[in-house]
Amino acid sequence: MAMSFVGSFGRGQLRMGWKKLNRCGESVRLEKVLQKGMAFRWREIDEGRTWAGVVKDRVVILRQEQEDVEYWLEPGLEPLEETLADYFNVRVKCDSLMKTFAEKDENIARAIPLVRGTRVLRLDPVECLFSFICSSNNNVKRISSMVNFLASQYGRYVAEFDGHHFYTFPTIGELYGKATEQELRENGFGYRARYIVGAARALQERGGEKWLLQLRSEDRNQVSEKLVELPGIGKKVASCIALFSLDKYDEIPIDTHIWKMTVSKYMPSLKGKSLTNAVYDQIGDHYRTLFGDMAGWAQTVLFVTEFDDYHRGTSTSKKRKTGKRKAQKMEPGLKTEEEFIIREAIPAKEEDVCLSPMDSSESVEGKLESMLHLEENLTMSPSSLLSPSEDSLDAKPTKRQPTNRRSPRIQKTANDAG
Repeated sequence: MAMSFVGSFGRGQLRMGWKKLNRCGESVRLEKVLQKGMAFRWREIDEGRTWAGVVKDRVVILRQEQEDVEYWLEPGLEPLEETLADYFNVRVKCDSLMKTFAEKDENIARAIPLVRGTRVLRLDPVECLFSFICSSNNNVKRISSMVNFLASQYGRYVAEFDGHHFYTFPTIGELYGKATEQELRENGFGYRARYIVGAARALQERGGEKWLLQLRSEDRNQVSEKLVELPGIGKKVASCIALFSLDKYDEIPIDTHIWKMTVSKYMPSLKGKSLTNAVYDQIGDHYRTLFGDMAGWAQTVLFVTEFDDYHRGTSTSKKRKTGKRKAQKMEPGLKTEEEFIIREAIPAKEEDVCLSPMDSSESVEGKLESMLHLEENLTMSPSSLLSPSEDSLDAKPTKRQPTNRRSPRIQKTANDAG
């Protein structure tokens, strides 16, 4: 596969080409971690074998080999082994961890062969936080479009690859100084716009990135309590942020799919109950008792299993809807495929009434808006960034264009400094 970047990368002494991460092996399978509702800005380039995204201030090209993950190293740039090892959380020995889980739970034992290579990413807390604010009442395709818009509109241009522009995710200061509720609403964010602007302001007042990063050293309960004080963050969103970016591996995000699976396979006594805060904590405690202080990794395996089963039509969530679809009357303006909605688990906070990110093809804004009595129409215009077309993942800005295409922001070697 030919690599083609637009930009002045300079000349260096490092040999370009594919470089092995060496330490990953089969513990990382890209298709099991890059599009499973954890990170939202990776672009599939080569039918799932090659992926492009931004980690820190670098465009990263990855490909899956049988025994390892490889990345493309451009001339003049430093190797990325340490950066990517941190991103993929390879210090956690996933294979031995999965073996321990399998000994404790038959559902995990059955799932592991099907989701081998699944692991919890260690994401940048700022991007993770705003991504999951965008996840409210949403699906993967639309979350990706929103997060890409934030990057292209308020972040910094890095480079062009495969015909697509790549940007850093904006800092808290950049969001606080540039993002407006009106502009976000005009670009399809709906009620989330006020949460994004409000969260940026609240984080800036607390100390910005430094405040977020220090949460990694606090315990799970303290982290959750502090996160839910921010606009747009309820318990489920806080759980995702804590697990995927703040090292809280005993945190258990509970969306509608995990809720239904829990009731079906682990806690049948909850059947007929609502997912209140107390029940949410009860479910988390159950998994922590079963799987220990790495219970969030076990939940991730169960989630990815449900994700894959859903798209094969075999998940608990999808099975329960079979046979009801013909009888359902679609609301005006909804397409026939827009039918996946939350029916059982509706927490009290508006920002926590979230679809699972696994619903990558259905848009249910109309039904959820009706359920929540939202004050505005969230219908997307034909030119919206949230178009269901394949190009929707590219999230081109409506106003700003890259200003430095010849000189991407990259880390150069000392030989290039002059």
